Amino acid sequence: MADRRRSPLAHLTADLAATGLLREIPFLRSYEVRGDPTDPALARLGAALFPGPLLAAAWPSAGGTTGTGPRYALWCGPGWYLVVDEPVPAPGEAGQAAPGSGEPGRLLAEASKAVPAAGGPGPTFAGAVAAVPAAGASGAGLAEAIAAAIGADGEPIGLSAVDVSASRTVLELSGPQARDVLAHGCALDLHPRVFGPGSCARTNLAKAQVILHQTAPATYRVFVGASFADYLARWLLDAAVEYVEGEPE
Repeated sequence: MADRRRSPLAHLTADLAATGLLREIPFLRSYEVRGDPTDPALARLGAALFPGPLLAAAWPSAGGTTGTGPRYALWCGPGWYLVVDEPVPAPGEAGQAAPGSGEPGRLLAEASKAVPAAGGPGPTFAGAVAAVPAAGASGAGLAEAIAAAIGADGEPIGLSAVDVSASRTVLELSGPQARDVLAHGCALDLHPRVFGPGSCARTNLAKAQVILHQTAPATYRVFVGASFADYLARWLLDAAVEYVEGEPE
């Protein structure tokens, strides 16, 4: 019998919950999309992923805001986006994709003509989030929409879309002290007049590279690499000690 999947922070679930501030949101389906913002292929992909009146805001810039919806795009840098969707179902769960139809970790062959990577770790890039509606009952799933859009004409394109669902997990901080906890290890100015709901930034938190996304006035999501998740979660647990009611002196 195959082992059940475990999230990177499954062993800390109780500790995170005990703070009243922290929880893990594991297994979110996500794709890194890179391309030239002027490339028609990127516009076509945006139309497939984000149909309807929000099409103009499908690929966010540094000045936008977010709304609600299970699928949204985070601006990580020029021509670099993280598309986030609903959690990936576990094997055997209802809704699990059939083999070969967009399973987690699959590199889309149709996107093999990738643009050059943007230099790896470096300075912080701050941006904004564009919220988009989920595909309707007749719409394609995320992987299928990407494959159909960027492979439509069979011509080489300067665009890549890679499933990175397994590479990160998400730590959510919520409550009136969430911003104070983050301030212990984040150099960004998180004051609401500068960084409010709908903002995102690729930055460092306690020396770990993260994508920070504020989803509500007192709620933040921290996208962190799976290999750094334990370290960062324990750091956040320590930073939250002074804000936890009933914590011993």
